[in-house]
Amino acid sequence: MVNIAKILYLLDKVYTPFVNYTSPNTMLEQARERTIEFQNRLTAAGIDTAIITDENTIAYLAGFWGYLSVEFGRPTFLLLRSGEVPCVITPLMESEMVGNMTWVEDVMTWDDMGPNR
Repeated sequence: MVNIAKILYLLDKVYTPFVNYTSPNTMLEQARERTIEFQNRLTAAGIDTAIITDENTIAYLAGFWGYLSVEFGRPTFLLLRSGEVPCVITPLMESEMVGNMTWVEDVMTWDDMGPNR
C-alpha cells in the first residue's frame, strides 16, 4: 500500500500555473498533458494505480467539473493505471455531461439501483 502523501507529492510536481488558456481545446489538451505526466511519475515511483476522488484534482487532470459544482453524494472517480488510458467512473445521471466536457474517452457509469450498481 502506497502512502497517500507520496501520490500527492507526485501530483504537486505536475502542477503548472493556469496560463495561456485561449480556448476550451487548449484547456483540455493541457489537462491531458498533465495527466500523462502524472501517470509517468506514478510509474517511475512504482505506483501501479491511482484513484482520484477530489473534484478539484479531477478537474485539473480530466478537464471537467462536476454537475454545477454541487456535491450530491454521488462521487466521480478518475482511475489512472500504469500503461493504460485513464478512465472516468461517474454517476449515470452525469455521464453525458462528463463525456462532453472531458478529453478522457473511457467514461464508465455507476448507478444507485439496477444492474449498474
